[in-house]
Amino acid sequence: MFEKDSYLLETNKHKEEYMRTFPLSKGFAIDGPNDSDAWSKADKRILFMLKETYGVKGDICQCMDSLEYNKSNFYSNKTNQNIAKLAYGIMTGKPSAGLSSKKLSPFYSSSSTIEIKKSTGKKKSNDKEILKHALFSEEFIKWQIDKLNPDIIICCGSIVHSFLVNNIYSTKVTDDITKIGDIVIIKSKHPSAPGYKVDNVVSDIKKFLMNN
Repeated sequence: MFEKDSYLLETNKHKEEYMRTFPLSKGFAIDGPNDSDAWSKADKRILFMLKETYGVKGDICQCMDSLEYNKSNFYSNKTNQNIAKLAYGIMTGKPSAGLSSKKLSPFYSSSSTIEIKKSTGKKKSNDKEILKHALFSEEFIKWQIDKLNPDIIICCGSIVHSFLVNNIYSTKVTDDITKIGDIVIIKSKHPSAPGYKVDNVVSDIKKFLMNN
């Protein structure tokens, strides 16, 4: 069972350290399970790792049963919808094309999201700045992954994948899909990238899971 209270306590401790180090930051991503109960019950725990949030002036609570955030942003947010479609495809083995947001939203709720740069950025990411912030949060992100104990991690962007395998796991990976210990690691584009093909990504993941 996911321990929500202790997770939030450690998150707030890191937030204080982070904001002292980066006082000009406009907000802090309180990230993790989109719904802690759904995450605990998920057949496959799928963690999406992204670079940063965009255009938010204050803290962004995108997890921990923040239903107001999830409901207000899910229907108009391409990233959230594609996360839900990916989770649906991986969990059910079926294509997600044509499904309603109502059908997809439980699969979004049962996944988790982590930003490697915890403060808000701009629509065009600065990878050097992202890595600087990610390295500061490295031990905390390791702790997050350990507590979440995912079955699958989808790295949304090359810099996210590089940070995960090189810094978090201290290894070298050349394949887009691999396994480190019991966790399947997937290198993917950002879910809101132009031309992003959800079903193609799901198909590649399914083939790997069938053979590993």
